Amino acid sequence: MGRRKKSTKKIQTRKKQVVSTVFKCPFCSHDEAVECKMDRERNIGHLSCRVCTESFQTPIHCTTIE
Repeated sequence: MGRRKKSTKKIQTRKKQVVSTVFKCPFCSHDEAVECKMDRERNIGHLSCRVCTESFQTPIHCTTIE
């Protein structure tokens, strides 16, 4: 008598977390007014508010989430 063959389990892939690119502005408090853009070639992250025209730039690195 032989052994039963074990059925192989299907590999479950994890879904990537979706990170929001639109935020509430801390200066003018408008919802969904701040837009986030990441320039991977120049390694610069840029935030800008569409309502009060505030902007901010910061260097990004390999662990920064897109």
